[in-house]
Amino acid sequence: GEAGAAATLEALCRAVEGQDSLRGKIRFQRLGLEMLEMVMERYEVRVIEDARVGRAMQYASEHYNEVVSRADLARAAGLSETRFHDLFREATGEAPVQFLNRLRLRQAMARLRYTDMPVGQVARACGFASDFYFSRFFKQKVGLSPRQFR
Repeated sequence: GEAGAAATLEALCRAVEGQDSLRGKIRFQRLGLEMLEMVMERYEVRVIEDARVGRAMQYASEHYNEVVSRADLARAAGLSETRFHDLFREATGEAPVQFLNRLRLRQAMARLRYTDMPVGQVARACGFASDFYFSRFFKQKVGLSPRQFR
């Protein structure tokens, strides 16, 4: 998403200023790789063979910070919910909700790393309805609590 990319780009620019030290150079390289990863993920959304799945993925990428239901994604794809779920899984190898949660997690990781936003605010800004669910989900996927990750 735009916010995660903007936060990473801002951190990348700050890292350029501290590039004289070894630590600055390593940080600069790491941030550059993260930016490349974000660009590649965004590009991946556009090269899905089925345009209907691609539209749903684009919708999810643009609305991850909102309440997004499977029905919303199916509508974006122009399909029934059942057909959409099956087609999405066939095209991507994951359920639509898994894709959406992966987007949200990446955005949360960027915000935790590059901003001073409180954890609860990060959770809400990334579309998680509950701070508790966000913290539990984050720890399950990342292996650290959001505060430990920061």
